[in-house]
Amino acid sequence: MMSAMRGIAVVAAILLVLPAGARDAKATYDLIKRGTTLSATDATKLEEQLKANPGDEDARIQLLYYYAGPPADTGLSSVKAARATHILWLIENDPKEGLALFQISTGVYRLHCQGDELADSEAFGRASQV
Repeated sequence: MMSAMRGIAVVAAILLVLPAGARDAKATYDLIKRGTTLSATDATKLEEQLKANPGDEDARIQLLYYYAGPPADTGLSSVKAARATHILWLIENDPKEGLALFQISTGVYRLHCQGDELADSEAFGRASQV
């Protein structure tokens, strides 16, 4: 029930903030939803796809939401490293919009120095230098 309400709130936020000509709101929401339900195998396949096609924005959105969990079957240091890679890619490749994720209030793209299990002061420092 709570996750369904959160999903509705995310869709509403996407629809309200995406400017005309931006990423399709429904498609972005579908990627977010898919990302939250990926298996470790699915995530590995998407990471492999990114090696061949680093500009695969759909894969990056899904993986950001996958790592935001964080997945129980993956070590926290690996999750932080992978997550930082995708966030830094957003900053370097789409600093204004972040694939439209900067306009959504979920904050999945945020790096914290401290305060939660995904806090990563090293990645925060790298992001500050970009």
